[in-house]
Amino acid sequence: MCPGHNYSAPSKRAIVSAEGGTADQAGGRFALAAAAASIASGDTMLYGTTNRDGGPTGSGTVFQMMLDGGKWTETPIWRFADDGGESVNASGVVLGAGGALYGATRDGTNFPDGTVYKLLPPASGGWLLRTMHVFSGGADGSSPNPIIIGKGKVIYGTTQSGGGACNCGTLFKIQE
Repeated sequence: MCPGHNYSAPSKRAIVSAEGGTADQAGGRFALAAAAASIASGDTMLYGTTNRDGGPTGSGTVFQMMLDGGKWTETPIWRFADDGGESVNASGVVLGAGGALYGATRDGTNFPDGTVYKLLPPASGGWLLRTMHVFSGGADGSSPNPIIIGKGKVIYGTTQSGGGACNCGTLFKIQE
């Protein structure tokens, strides 16, 4: 924590315009709606997600925003399946070691109970998606919420449902 900064009341403001409105008014097509939905990498880069209505495929995206010369520029770095196979959890991504991004999808045609994924930054070419876990809707749960990364590249999270007789969700741990 930085001395002199007030962390109790984070602010939200649109930094770009999307589809004729501010980022907050874009109907989910551009997800910079809350501080929790995006992560910063230094002072000139943000990462975030759009929900299933985002991007040209309608299945959501992971994007990068770069500040250059006082102007923010959006670059989609991953578009989820054209066939609606996955939809991204609009809660954002987590920045890991080596610039990798981690996140969760809630549902989709191919993975109806959600996934946890890792996006590897490009060494040459584009970003690469690695699916780390596919939820079954049974004992492991269904529809994962936002994730966090703990020590030793351990991923923790919860699911909204599944996990037993009450269908009350799960707490999960994935060791990379």
